[in-house]
Amino acid sequence: VRSGGGEIFIKKNIGGDLLIGGGRIHIENGATINGGLIAGSGDIEMNGIVKGDIKTGAGTFKMNGTAMHNMDCRASDIFINGAVNGNAVLAAQNINIGSTAIFQQNVRYWSKNKTIAFGNSVKNGEAIYDPSLEIKSGRWASIGFTTLLGLLWYLITAFIFLLLVQY
Repeated sequence: VRSGGGEIFIKKNIGGDLLIGGGRIHIENGATINGGLIAGSGDIEMNGIVKGDIKTGAGTFKMNGTAMHNMDCRASDIFINGAVNGNAVLAAQNINIGSTAIFQQNVRYWSKNKTIAFGNSVKNGEAIYDPSLEIKSGRWASIGFTTLLGLLWYLITAFIFLLLVQY
């Protein structure tokens, strides 16, 4: 499934991969994605099961569900209270590990706060701080500004063209 939208709810099972982008993405409890998940969003809430690999980029990522394989999550804020059966890569300004979180293999992470309280959540691996995962957000601000200038230029040009046609 390939999808995009403002607010997207996945309530039923998906037979293969899910490639999705939107303002808010909700994968409901009871929904199963039988393939992998690639998602980009402002907010992602994953309460279902993903049987393949997970790759996400989000403002806020909340996971209460189950990742059957590897997970690579990059966000501003990450909240994990579910299970990851493969290796995990977490990179965020803030990472919060809940009391019911389970990591079956290694976790590589970067956070502004270098020490994260994983507690007993890492079962068959270890949590490794990796500074190479650091998110350098300052360089992306200029792309948004440039896009806005391009949009304004396009609208002004279209307005002038309409004026010429009317004249």
